[in-house]
Amino acid sequence: MKARNILDFIWFGTHWICGLINHPYRKEWDDYLNYLIDECGVVEEGDCTITFNDRGEKVEVWKGNKPYSYGHQYKFDKQGSYRFRPSFRTMIKLSNLVDSREQKRIDAFVSELAKKVKR
Repeated sequence: MKARNILDFIWFGTHWICGLINHPYRKEWDDYLNYLIDECGVVEEGDCTITFNDRGEKVEVWKGNKPYSYGHQYKFDKQGSYRFRPSFRTMIKLSNLVDSREQKRIDAFVSELAKKVKR
């Protein structure tokens, strides 16, 4: 487990113990979010949400204001959503996905900067 993951786990756990996690845990949502992360592609990512494509249906997941509402279903296609949270392990998995996508964007930006300097 990475140091970042350990810090996330402590952060999530502390907020849960203090009653600051906004939504109840639901195993079915946890299983589905794991499926989205493992099997479905990311089609869009904004400041607060990440959108997966589940066989043509867009599922928007909240990634903002970690850990309070982190990982809950924000929108499912055009309908609203029920607000459940995934397990801490799945929250960390989602966090790793979001962080790796951000790192790729940073690397691409730095690469472009380096090319401009070499000209």
